[in-house]
Amino acid sequence: MTLSLKLWALAAVQLLAAFAIDWYAVIHLGAGVQLDAAFAGMTIPTLVLQVVSGSLTFVLVPLLSLESPAQFQRIGWTFVVFVGALFTALVVVLGAAAAVWVPWIVPGFTPSAKALTVRMTQIQLLATLGTALNGVLVAMWQSRHRFVWPATVPILAATAASILLVLGLDRVGVELVAWCQVLLACGQTVLLAPILGRFQSPEWRAPELWEALRRMRPLLLGTTYYKTETLLTRFLASFLPAGSVTLLALAQRVLGAATNVITSGLSTPIVPQLALLAEAGKWQQFRALCRKHLGWMAWVTGAASLALLVFGEPLLRLVFERRDFTLGDVHALWLAILAMSGLLVGGGLGQIYSTTFYAQGNTATPTAIGVVGYTIGIGLRVLGLHVWGLYGIAIAVSAHYLLNVVLFEYRLRVRLGRLSDAREDSPSIREGLAGGSI
Repeated sequence: MTLSLKLWALAAVQLLAAFAIDWYAVIHLGAGVQLDAAFAGMTIPTLVLQVVSGSLTFVLVPLLSLESPAQFQRIGWTFVVFVGALFTALVVVLGAAAAVWVPWIVPGFTPSAKALTVRMTQIQLLATLGTALNGVLVAMWQSRHRFVWPATVPILAATAASILLVLGLDRVGVELVAWCQVLLACGQTVLLAPILGRFQSPEWRAPELWEALRRMRPLLLGTTYYKTETLLTRFLASFLPAGSVTLLALAQRVLGAATNVITSGLSTPIVPQLALLAEAGKWQQFRALCRKHLGWMAWVTGAASLALLVFGEPLLRLVFERRDFTLGDVHALWLAILAMSGLLVGGGLGQIYSTTFYAQGNTATPTAIGVVGYTIGIGLRVLGLHVWGLYGIAIAVSAHYLLNVVLFEYRLRVRLGRLSDAREDSPSIREGLAGGSI
């Protein structure tokens, strides 16, 4: 509990530091074409963060937790070099072709807005390399039960980016918002890198590398699909009046940040514990730890949602009602956050559920649930756009995340029910669970 409280406190400060960039940009530029282009330009870096970085962390923490100190850094360097080479190539290719593919993700924008979005995307693509490497580095820190420094690093990087924005926004303009996102991602990479130690030549035949790729294959295939929800949301919002992309993006970032704060204290610390319990076949303890954290998550996210209803608009007025961000914009943002609040509850619970499966080496079940939920969510978002516009999309996002919770709970009940009938010391049961066959 002490560690959870520390991580909650650090995540709360991290939220404020990172949100300062959005806040300063919004009150100086307002909800309009420039910020719509900036947020649309964040789509691919955000997708990489959600798909690759998160997947790497969840897959690598259980694997690295079992590594001896002698093997730890060698395997770490292998992953860093592999991921770095892969994403350097990806950034070069996507950046060179940005003028071709970027306009397709914002078809409702005017030609000038599309051109600005292309430029903002090319800059922010540089952040994807840092984001991907951070997934490996954070996993290395967490696998050694060192959670505080990885939670502190984003605060330091966000503080530096915020200072840069304050000093240069009036002179440089909206492009500086994009460069601040690059500093935010790559600054974390520099601060996390000491866990690697001295350089060691990658070992391409290391079984850990191929085991990680095996576990990530279904995860990447599925999450690449269902994590395109940010792209879909901004695609649909591009057909709405100017400022709609900004309002939906802010709502998602507020709720996503709140979810990260909560899950950092309840989900992150239990990944190595669950992995070790699964490896030892101690399924009763595994089940008890999982259920305890699910209960805590339900209470915390429920209370946070109620706080948004009661105190949300006054707080938003206090923070955002400045210069070009009007009282009407604040009210619209609050309504969008309320309509999307299912993301907070469903996202928080979904993180615990996913962690439970990942710790067993089962990436297939969370991926399948994500694919099914998102496929239904696509139809809900399109329907929401046509019926209620901006708020219809937000309500559809809530419904999608809550549906995932229902699907997760069903699969976990089936899984834990079978575990309760199995002998804890049965190797065949452990192997079946690790392979996802049960």
